[in-house]
Amino acid sequence: MTVTKQAEKLDVSGDGAARTSRGRATRARILNCALRLMWRYGYSEIGVNRLIEEAGVLKGSFYHFFPSKLDLLLAMFDHLWSIQRRQIERIYQTKLAPAESLLAHIDWMCRAQIAAKQEEGFVPGHLHMAAGVTLIEEYPELAEKVRSMAQEHNAFIFQTLMQITPHGEAVARRQTNILFYFIAGAMMQGRLYNSLDPINEIPVFAESLIRLLQSGKALDTPGDSADRASFPASGQEKGTV
Repeated sequence: MTVTKQAEKLDVSGDGAARTSRGRATRARILNCALRLMWRYGYSEIGVNRLIEEAGVLKGSFYHFFPSKLDLLLAMFDHLWSIQRRQIERIYQTKLAPAESLLAHIDWMCRAQIAAKQEEGFVPGHLHMAAGVTLIEEYPELAEKVRSMAQEHNAFIFQTLMQITPHGEAVARRQTNILFYFIAGAMMQGRLYNSLDPINEIPVFAESLIRLLQSGKALDTPGDSADRASFPASGQEKGTV
């Protein structure tokens, strides 16, 4: 399933009129259309008139469900993540070994990008990349939403790496951050250049990291040099899980 097709399967139940069957259908069309357009063109290129025309809804209905731009954006991120989270949970609920579960998680992310490129002609990357830095900075609530989603996503990776590395929580957290940096960078490069080459490097890096941890080593961690990788760690800014 492509990342844009995921939007078409959203559970878009909400408050008020959205609880009715007709209200849910209307809200669903708006959210699905908004997600599809934003992923393809970026938020700055989406106007209300275009959105309601492609969604086939009245302007009054649009503003009933989403009185402001922020309301629409938060709903888009909320519902997309609700679908993605359930899909990730299903991966980790299988009886796969921890390393295999993590690789299946990585494969799921990459296959969505590959399918989008094959079926729709572009590499979408993460949804917040389509929103743009300016928009996220304009709305602190949206910035917090993006951070929260990243933290929830990384929690799956962190818990899995805790089962793989013998070095404990601090190292597992650092390795999670490094993997997150790599994935985010590859997704951005894939979207920027509409290329699958960076996306295809993600599972390669993940497999290398897992093998390193299984051997008792880790990337860019304190301790004796014999317990560290022989190649440099990410030069990106440090973050937290």
